[in-house]
Amino acid sequence: MNFKNTKHLKENNAKDLHELEQKFDEQYNSTDKNTKQKDEKKNFTISLSVKTMRDLEDYLKEFGIFNENKSSFVQEAIEEHLRRKKSTLKERLSELIKKL
Repeated sequence: MNFKNTKHLKENNAKDLHELEQKFDEQYNSTDKNTKQKDEKKNFTISLSVKTMRDLEDYLKEFGIFNENKSSFVQEAIEEHLRRKKSTLKERLSELIKKL
């Protein structure tokens, strides 16, 4: 049985395959960078004491930067705390390594 109007298989040479692979890698890496650059937000539920929230609201009313809200303040505080914890942990580990 013969089929009409079908594309005949053509052999891909190594150069064509290499070019296609490079294009794919470039597109894949560019989309990966774009997703990393986006700072997606996701809702989380955390429990804080009423006193802490009152103190936070008072602080933001008195010293809050323009467009700073509770959510952004808590996010920045957590990020800063994590950076500080990581640096102190690295310092402790380096001191322990020096002792060994």
